[in-house]
Amino acid sequence: MVMKKIIFVIRSLAGGGAERVMLTLAKKFSKDGLHPIIIVFENIVAYDIPEGCDLILLKSKFNNRILRDIWWMKQIRSFCKQSGVIALISFLPKPNIYSIVSSAFLKHKVIISERNDPRRNASLKIDLLRKFFYPFADKIVFQTEEAKDYFNYINPGKCLCIPNPINSNLIDPYFGKRRKEFVNFCRFNNQKNLFLLIDSFKDVYKYHPDYHLSIYGEGELEDKLRQYIAEHSLEKCCMIKKFTKNIHEVIKDATCYVSSSDYEGISNSMLEAMAIGLPVICTDCPCGGARMIIRSYKNGILVKVGSKTELVKAMLWVISHQDEANKIAIEAINIRETLNENSIYIKWKKIVF
Repeated sequence: MVMKKIIFVIRSLAGGGAERVMLTLAKKFSKDGLHPIIIVFENIVAYDIPEGCDLILLKSKFNNRILRDIWWMKQIRSFCKQSGVIALISFLPKPNIYSIVSSAFLKHKVIISERNDPRRNASLKIDLLRKFFYPFADKIVFQTEEAKDYFNYINPGKCLCIPNPINSNLIDPYFGKRRKEFVNFCRFNNQKNLFLLIDSFKDVYKYHPDYHLSIYGEGELEDKLRQYIAEHSLEKCCMIKKFTKNIHEVIKDATCYVSSSDYEGISNSMLEAMAIGLPVICTDCPCGGARMIIRSYKNGILVKVGSKTELVKAMLWVISHQDEANKIAIEAINIRETLNENSIYIKWKKIVF
């Protein structure tokens, strides 16, 4: 009997939220007796590959972008033609388009997923290609209703929202004494607006010089962030630190997690901070992920996007209302149940079979 296969397509397995969710799904399908094949285009692997899953790197020999894209789609199609393939799941705009084209006239299901704010995460060219190709997918998974509404030209029966799962291997919630440290962990890119976070903490530091800010991660803006901190003489209170695989253990006893993002899908960092019992401050940014999870001053704190004033006010509130902040954190822990891996996997499983 031929083993059923499911193909996953994503650009790379860098340390982002979309990559982690895809690997979580691959692990679950493998435990259910399927053979997951994970196809990537870049040799960047920040996560362990789950047992029973194959990782395929499609390293093109072409420098010409059009030839490279065609070659990638031909290679994906060759895997899709293997016996036993029942579905292809892809994340992010370009892999989604490649997957739809590669699967033309084949019998398996094509399930694509947008993982960010669709208004901000694609060029005009890619947006036009999405409008043409996305309607050919069997299902399109979004994280929020706001993201889904952007694609109102697609048959509503094909579209559904599935939030991110909470990592089942996450450490237990922390309830002890907290260090005087605000934290963030993320990719260092423009989307995260980390310069706003640094500027905001600078004002907090004026009132509370015993506190400091640590930003964990990596990315293209790392050097600029370090330079910005140095130019503003903030080296004593603002630190850029390398991402570590035990990040949750490192930050669990911090004062608060703060996200200053201009846009997000549903931030995995935000969810994980809430799940380990950290008070959380997050911008109420498009495409509505934070708003979908956080009830302000109930299980987290929402602030206006781009507002230094509101970020400073929220951080000062957490410092001066530590008992109330801890109550908020305790309430936030409930997402471990509502967004547990099994319940989210069941939703994906229903659209595959």
